Amino acid sequence: MSTIKLNGLRAKCTVDFESCYSGISSAFVKLHKLPVVSGHCTVTICASTSRGTFCYPMTLRLLSHLPNDALLAVDWFICCYERFANPETPEDAWMQSGSCSDLSYISLTALDDVYNILCDPASPRFIGSLPEASVRALLDQHETHSRPVRDSFTAFCRHLLAGFCAACEGLACRDLADECKTQLSRPSVVIMTALHHAASSPSYPLLTLGRICMTLGLSPSATEKPRDSLLAQLQTRIDGMHYFPFKTKLPLFAAILDYQERLPAVALAKIAAAHGLDDQGSSRQLRRAIVAHVSQVGASCMPVLGGRALSADTPSGCLDLVLELLRCQKIQRELDECEDDVGDADAEGMHGESDGSDEVMDGPDDDDESDAGSESGERLCGIVEKYCSPRLLMNRSS
Repeated sequence: MSTIKLNGLRAKCTVDFESCYSGISSAFVKLHKLPVVSGHCTVTICASTSRGTFCYPMTLRLLSHLPNDALLAVDWFICCYERFANPETPEDAWMQSGSCSDLSYISLTALDDVYNILCDPASPRFIGSLPEASVRALLDQHETHSRPVRDSFTAFCRHLLAGFCAACEGLACRDLADECKTQLSRPSVVIMTALHHAASSPSYPLLTLGRICMTLGLSPSATEKPRDSLLAQLQTRIDGMHYFPFKTKLPLFAAILDYQERLPAVALAKIAAAHGLDDQGSSRQLRRAIVAHVSQVGASCMPVLGGRALSADTPSGCLDLVLELLRCQKIQRELDECEDDVGDADAEGMHGESDGSDEVMDGPDDDDESDAGSESGERLCGIVEKYCSPRLLMNRSS
């Protein structure tokens, strides 16, 4: 939850870039007697962002069931991006930070960078006009291991759109994943939603849209206009990624197991479909199938642990879970390395005090590094138990 200002009034808002359209609570509108036209309300939104404090009028949908006063969705982010990129934006749209110093800070830096590359045809870094070497350089910022890549464009687009940034493998991934996590959003859904929004404009090159969609196995229908067909298929993908009905700080693994008893059959069917399961059956049958599937770490749900390749074709539900666990594993490994560094430093200090020796302690050998970086099923199972146990997380939150 963040604090913004609407027409100068302090308001609590939810930042959710998995949603397409921003909105305002009907209760907030009624309380402050704001004008409504055809179910929409135009207000000036002031928010503190990594670009500065952005104040600009937007027309918001009137929503009756918001948990807070307002919802800032991807259309608001794009509005910020476009106003900043446009040299004709009035100077008063970007206010001094001190003018609204009591507002919550909303980081947009990593999202700006991805949008600049994937969604802004006017950008010199737009992927549709970059040479192969430049796209490969972008891919290297997201993937730390070197591997032969035949087509950097395809590999980079698949990495972003499938959501591999969630595993925090590269430095650019970490920044984007951290930014999305503060908004309880997944990088894949945010990027796909932003791309769909941008590509809906006729100014977005159809050729580039077709190349990007092709990396996901999408191609235009012969019976529809190419842009309309591709956008419809993208929207279908996005709809399928909205399979879990709640925003929660619980890891997704824990949330599914925690909430499944309370979910209706419709919601359970969406989760089942996202994991490649049969979405037909009673609520009881769906619950049993989902729990059995999700609990089989390394077998059916998370193929990377069972020795099968993880790819953009992996069902979105399975992909989300395994990327989340890989992120936890990476964080745990970094914590372990920090503890080892502190221990080594303490030991070196004690060694120097005891005999005054100037010898330098040897670093870890290759075998140690290999062990520390291994991604074995046993280690990931330990991460599941430590970070994703519903019981432990419930106890922590209480």
